[in-house]
Amino acid sequence: MTSAKAWVAAIYASIGSALSGLAIVLIGDMTLSELTQGQWLAIGIAAFTNFGAAFGLTWATSNKPPETPVTNILNG
Repeated sequence: MTSAKAWVAAIYASIGSALSGLAIVLIGDMTLSELTQGQWLAIGIAAFTNFGAAFGLTWATSNKPPETPVTNILNG
């Protein structure tokens, strides 16, 4: 389950960062065809970086809650 959760988190993060990057560069009457290669590159780098970060953080987190003294007592 962690693998699917990590992929979904990564895709969601990359789409969100790409859309927020577009919102930042599309100021005023600017259209997609008017974006420079540098702006597209910055959007792509942000999406790629957030994809990797979200995937790595989600993959590293266990689905199981950590054991605590309280849960040990309650579970016997």
